[in-house]
Amino acid sequence: MEMKPVASSNIQAVGFENGELMIRFANGRTYRYTGPKVAEHHEAFMKAESKGRYFAQHIRNCSQTQCERHEEPSPTNQEAQ
Repeated sequence: MEMKPVASSNIQAVGFENGELMIRFANGRTYRYTGPKVAEHHEAFMKAESKGRYFAQHIRNCSQTQCERHEEPSPTNQEAQ
């Protein structure tokens, strides 16, 4: 999934594809959100003046946004063979 950088002190990049919203935070953690309202939230999130505030108010608490949060595994450094 293509991740697009966003202007935010807490959120580094956002991706959206096939009904899944992926958010990478400044601390390196990446979460994938799925559910019936994810497309609606992605559009509003990208238009929001404050990405961090929109995330905190509308996405963080998945029970309110009708989504599921899945933590993505951290990328590992593989040695060249």
